[in-house]
Amino acid sequence: MNASALESRLRAIEDRLAILDLEADYAYAWDLGTARQWAEVFAEDGVFEMLPAGNLPGTRIAGHAALEAFCDQIRRQ
Repeated sequence: MNASALESRLRAIEDRLAILDLEADYAYAWDLGTARQWAEVFAEDGVFEMLPAGNLPGTRIAGHAALEAFCDQIRRQ
């Protein structure tokens, strides 16, 4: 296997691990209700969307401030 193929495989592994780390940070912050930490998992213009379910309407929250407020509201409920 040549160096380019090895580098490609290593990059794919690193990318997968980065995604798993991000998912772990998301879940940890959500479960603990640390709103700012959860919001910061997203890009500054990141969006969280929930599809409508039953009688519940869909929800779309965008941006760190709105994401933090949403997480905090859920924690208080």
